[in-house]
Amino acid sequence: MKHMKKTNLNDLYPLILSPPIDNIGNEELWSLFGQVLSLKVRGYGREYPDGTLPADTTDLYAHHFVVAEKQGGKLRPLSSYKAVDLSRSDYHRHTFPAFSLVDQAKAPLHREALQIEIDRCRKNQRRIAYCSSWTIDPEVRGDQALHRYLKETFCGFYMSFLSELGVDETIVGGTLRFKTDVIFQRLGHRPLSLDGSILPPIHVSHLFNENVLVMHMREKNEECRRLEKEARLLWNRKLFLGTSEIARKAA
Repeated sequence: MKHMKKTNLNDLYPLILSPPIDNIGNEELWSLFGQVLSLKVRGYGREYPDGTLPADTTDLYAHHFVVAEKQGGKLRPLSSYKAVDLSRSDYHRHTFPAFSLVDQAKAPLHREALQIEIDRCRKNQRRIAYCSSWTIDPEVRGDQALHRYLKETFCGFYMSFLSELGVDETIVGGTLRFKTDVIFQRLGHRPLSLDGSILPPIHVSHLFNENVLVMHMREKNEECRRLEKEARLLWNRKLFLGTSEIARKAA
């Protein structure tokens, strides 16, 4: 299905959706969260077989970054991405999702390399998050200008999102088929390594053995800073939905 009505790019807003579990009773947030989940189902359903689950429990306590179209006072999500902070996984007694990713793939060397990085972040009080699930509504593909906008602004918005959350380091999975590993490498992410050897891609079972390169960003490189600066004017239009430490600071 195509996105039939052309979108005015001036109607687009970056949006940070606070963790839904922190906002029980916020009908507007939960309505939008439901739309984000629906977007994921449609987006992943276009690329993966039936049975693929594009959401999990972490979606309840993640921060979600959304590009939304605003019309008549209502927001419609067009793309989304999420960040799960290690401290939130600890708080909820949940396995940090980066560990879940490599454990499901039966990749003990990746688990060991990841554990070293996590231990270092804990020791040095570095805030680390697992970022995942970048999805664009498949209907958007019918609007070439909009589709291009969402892809071209992703990098700058992603960096701005991390800054807003106060995240120092990230773990991501770069999907080889979609070349997102190339995008993340541009942004200073590097494959996990152990004892000086780069670790190979893993096969992600819940994505029907998709080849994914587990990558780590220790710090923003010059390209990250440049793209974040370029996105500043658009990012200044950002909206916050829900109650969180970030939203309170912005108020």
